[in-house]
Amino acid sequence: MSVQWAVVTGASGGIGLECARVLAQRGYNLVLVARSASNLESAQKALATPNLKIVTIRLNLASPEAPAKLVEQTDALGIIPDVLVNNAGVGCHGKFFDTPLPEQITMLRLNTEALIALSHLYGKKMRERKHGYILQVASTAAFQPIPYMGLYAATKSLVVSFSRSLNFEYQAQGVTSTVLCPGPTATKFFDEAKFTPGKEFSQLMMTADVVARKGIDAMFARRDIYVAGTFNKIVTFFPRFVPVKFIMNSMEKVMK
Repeated sequence: MSVQWAVVTGASGGIGLECARVLAQRGYNLVLVARSASNLESAQKALATPNLKIVTIRLNLASPEAPAKLVEQTDALGIIPDVLVNNAGVGCHGKFFDTPLPEQITMLRLNTEALIALSHLYGKKMRERKHGYILQVASTAAFQPIPYMGLYAATKSLVVSFSRSLNFEYQAQGVTSTVLCPGPTATKFFDEAKFTPGKEFSQLMMTADVVARKGIDAMFARRDIYVAGTFNKIVTFFPRFVPVKFIMNSMEKVMK
């Protein structure tokens, strides 16, 4: 049996780290990608087992040239992944005009541009081999506009639409793209987004390990889209029947 590799971005914590853990349990060697060298080292130690090969690559994927650099480094190591987990992402909380534009552009590049570039660069290699799985980590935020995190929600809407089209185009050629849409998850995401969830919001949170396991299962089942959690499935269905203004008024109370 040939050696199987998985590339996981945003792998130093949260959903990314747990996706890497699940993949390692399924026999995949790992390429872990993140911005922080120290966090990558911690992740490597947390995942290490005698038979598992782990490569860590420190990159800021919000940099336009970073996706190509990542592929160059894995190519140099002779690694052609069977699995790509596009998990790297950030959020920005606050009114649009009052949030520094550079922060929002960085978020836009990381959440969408890097994901698209890596899907293209690694996806073509998968197509050549007629085999590959891509997991795109989006959010239930993709399904409705969200005051105070409007651009973040828009980036995730793009990920959902892009992934589903990509999956439709290439599933017959053995390459599938599954979009995972978690709701609130207990990670450092909200700290980095400078948003403190209220009690009601916090009670809805799932754990990163559960979200990751369900997402990886959906990916290997070659599902088009997977919304993690029963309540979150209801949340994503609800906006089809409710006026947008009502949704935004309701979300404002939660997101302020």
